[in-house]
Amino acid sequence: MSTRIWVINYQQSIDCHQQQLQIAKIIGDFKEEANALNNLGTVCYALGKYSEAIHYQEQKVKILQNNGDIEREASTLGNLGGAYCALGEYQKAIDCHSRQLEIAQSMRDKPMEARALGSLGVVYNQLNQPEKAIELIQQSLDIAKEIGEPELQADCLLNLSNSYLFLGNLLHMQAFKYCKESLKLSEQTGRDIGAARALYNLGNLFVEVGDKLEAVNAYQKASALFKSMGIDEYVNQANDAIQRLS
Repeated sequence: MSTRIWVINYQQSIDCHQQQLQIAKIIGDFKEEANALNNLGTVCYALGKYSEAIHYQEQKVKILQNNGDIEREASTLGNLGGAYCALGEYQKAIDCHSRQLEIAQSMRDKPMEARALGSLGVVYNQLNQPEKAIELIQQSLDIAKEIGEPELQADCLLNLSNSYLFLGNLLHMQAFKYCKESLKLSEQTGRDIGAARALYNLGNLFVEVGDKLEAVNAYQKASALFKSMGIDEYVNQANDAIQRLS
């Protein structure tokens, strides 16, 4: 089953993955059970249900460890780290992403290495250490360009935009540059979730520079995309941002 779930309604996909999980348990297929748990965790994360996402991903880690699947364990550690970061449990997030990075480097898995570095950068952004974040995210971006991963490049550019926003007024133009590049890549690859996040961040940047009209326009576009994907929490966040500017 494909994990590219951003093209369908997130809420509807939960029922499908729950059925997938039940069938996998009945037939004793640990790989399919792990897939179902991963899909459920990914959907819950997208919906902002971070505790539920952690619940599913921790179950998946145990299954993979019991069956010696270190590569998929590393990938799952990345998902766990993202959920921990969203909940503000930053040290747990760093531990997960650092372990993922260690495994990726030992396996010479460049895509996973890039994802782990980028995720660590996100955590350091949240810890208000943008210089450290930029160092890590730039490494991730360099690898993403090297291996030709446009979706990963878009994520890195968006995260770099956040880092430069944290650094203050003098670097807002750099933040705009990276955010617009991220939006362009997401639109080119048809990745609505990436485009929606970039538009929301653009709205934040326009607020920072005092351009309310452009901010509302960006938030409205983000809200429409989030709504089309059924991500109600992000729809509400974008609409709340619009209301604050009214």
